[in-house]
Parts: sequence; C-alpha cells; structure tokens
Amino acid sequence: MKCSRYRLAGYLLIGMLLFSVLDRLFPTVPIILTGICGWIALGLLLKDLGKQHLIQNFILTMTGIVCLLWAWKRGAIPDLGQILSQNQLLLSMLVGVSFLRLITLPATEKGDVSPTGKNAFIRTLIGTHFFSAVINLSAIMIVAERLNFREKPDRELSILLTRSFGAAAFWSPFFAAMATALTYSPGASIGKLLIMGIPLAIAGLMITIISLSADQKNHLEKFEGYPIHYSSLWVPALLAIFVLFFHYYFPQISILVVITSLSIVMSLITLAVTTPKTALVSIDHHISRALPAMVNELALFLSAGVLAVGLRNLSLSFDQILVIENFGVLQMASLLIVMVTLALIGVHPVISIAIAGIWLKSMQIDPNLLGLVFIFAWGIGISVSPLSGLNMALHGCFGIRGTEIMKWNAGYTVQMLVVSTLLFWIYQSINYF
Repeated sequence: MKCSRYRLAGYLLIGMLLFSVLDRLFPTVPIILTGICGWIALGLLLKDLGKQHLIQNFILTMTGIVCLLWAWKRGAIPDLGQILSQNQLLLSMLVGVSFLRLITLPATEKGDVSPTGKNAFIRTLIGTHFFSAVINLSAIMIVAERLNFREKPDRELSILLTRSFGAAAFWSPFFAAMATALTYSPGASIGKLLIMGIPLAIAGLMITIISLSADQKNHLEKFEGYPIHYSSLWVPALLAIFVLFFHYYFPQISILVVITSLSIVMSLITLAVTTPKTALVSIDHHISRALPAMVNELALFLSAGVLAVGLRNLSLSFDQILVIENFGVLQMASLLIVMVTLALIGVHPVISIAIAGIWLKSMQIDPNLLGLVFIFAWGIGISVSPLSGLNMALHGCFGIRGTEIMKWNAGYTVQMLVVSTLLFWIYQSINYF
C-alpha cells in the first residue's frame, strides 16, 4: 500500500510536469490540470511531511486563502487555475532536473584513496560545488557519507558543505533559486544573471579557502577529501550549452520549459545508451522513490503559490500601494539584507521572493536587478539559516546543529553581503547591459 501510494504520487508529478510543459507550448491545454496533479500528489504524501513543515505550509496556505477572500470581498474574482498552479512550472523544473541524478554523480572509482591536505580541501570544495549545482542536495549527502561526517562532524567539513552548496544558487540554471528568480522577476535574462552570479560564486569559494587557510584553528593539512572525478560532469555541461543555445535562438519559449524538457530528454537518452538493460528499472525506481521524497519542496512551493496569488489579488484590489521611486544599489542592498535576515529566522527564500516579487511587480524596476537580489538572497540565506532545508538535512542525518553552522558562517554572510553590494554597483555603473 505504501509503495503504491508513492508510485501513484510519483507518476502524478510526472503528469504535472507534462501538463506544465504542454500548457506553455500549447495555451489551449488547461493549466488547472497541472495544479490538480500536484495537489493530489501532495495529498498522497501528506503523512510524510514533517510536523514543522506541515505547520509552516498550513500557515502559508491559510494566509493566502485569507488574502484571496479579502480580495474577493473587495471585488477581485480569484482564478482557481492560478491558485492551484502558480508555481507548477517551477516545481516541474525541479522534477525534471532530479532525473540528472541518474546520470550525474560525484563518482569514485574502485580503489580510490581519499586525498588529504589543503589541496584536497580545495578540490573537494570545488567539486562539491559543481555537483551541487546539478543534482542539488544529493551531492551534499553523498560527499558527507563518504567522508564519515556522521562519525566526525567537524567545522571545516560543515563549512565546505554549506558554502559550496549555497554558492551554486548564485548561477546554476538547475537550481530552484534561478527558477524562482525567473518566475518572480518576469523579463529577467538568465544570461545576465549568470554573468553577475558566477563572480559572486567564485568570491564565495575564494573567501572560504582564504579564511580557512589563514585560521590557525583549522588543520587543512590533515583534511581528508573526496576523490572526485570531474568526468561525470560532461552531461550537465553539455546540457547547459544546449539550454543557452535554445534560449538564444528560441527566446519565446520559457527558459524553465527548456531546462525541464532537456533535463528529461538527455537523462533518458543517456540511460538508454549507457545502461539499456536497466534503464526502465532505474527510471521507474526514480519516479516511485526519489520523486515522492521531494514532498517538502512540493508542499513549500504549492503553499507559497497560494500565498503569492492571494497577495497579488489583494494588491490589485487597492488603488495605492507603497511605491519605490528609485530602485538602485541602496534599495537592492537593503532588500537583500532584509531577505537574508528573514532566512535567519526561518522564512524560506521562496516565501520572501514571492512577497517581494508581488510587491515590486508593478514598479518600473529592471527585472535583472530584481533577479540578482533574489538569487543572491537565496544562496546566502540557505548557507547561514539554521532552518534551511540544507542545514536541517545536515542536522537530521549527521547531528550537526544549525546554530553552530550559523555561527561558523556569520562572518562569511557579512562578507558576501558586501561583495553582493559591490556587484550591484558594478551592474548599475556599466553600460554593457
């Protein structure tokens, strides 16, 4: 019974993905179908949702419903399709990208010996960063397990895992951060976000290497690293090239549709070529087991979608809203600090992004500026917040306390906020864009 429930939920998520893509390619396809698939899947998986996540998502959904009722009382007519399907394309991208786990892993080879020393730390930091950019939290769990994090959760490894993962949010097209930014800052260019996000990711990795090397309390010469083989990255590298190619020559197609479709297609083709005898079994196992395990993300994005639609309807029912006349470096930095602060007290970036996106949508703001604030806030916030999915996973699986991670990353957070502000200034100062 349990397996059949998971299997049904997994295939409903595949249905959600298909309807989301078809809706964007053929507008005659009712968008409500994708919402129905997502919400039924959540209903099947609801008992697997942790108590804390359940309370958080209940509050988000009820707040959204209250806003919808208030807006309806003021004359705004809610659209059921929008309510059920606000973040469906974003969720569909997460489902599609998850298939990359089947073909992209930070693999080791038989007989590999774990390297040691400062170079091993740097190699592991960079390797974990790149694999996290493709397969997200799975890379962190694999590296942590290999390095016996459960038996010896130390400061250096905790910093490596959290910062390498968080920095991927600044640029990775396969990360939820980029998808959310593109969703709530319509008109933003993924190319322009990458141009500014990659330097921040490099800065984050460099700050980590320099600060840990300079701190005498760290013993990087004894650090035991992960024997990463970068050859596993050829598929996502090729996929990233295809994504940018399609986005350049077919700009009318949503970048999220392109990423979702290509992730699925390339994963299936690679499996069919490399492991033809077990390909179908691997795909079915992924759909039946791995997709239902995304229940936390599913609940968060569905409830945040209800909140976003409620806030949008309510804001449209008012004639006057708080308007920022000039959204420049100071305003960008201030918004970033507020969003990171909210992340510290447990507000997930997708929630603050949805609220900020709805509030600022009617103002004449460069969508790329807004998108940069969103991805920067996401990457910095998840690294330092003790209640982020990353740090809660590290606590639940390996016992490392979120408050310790917050303390270890506090200085890094301030430094990244400074670098982010500098990048905002550079963005506004040059005429390249």
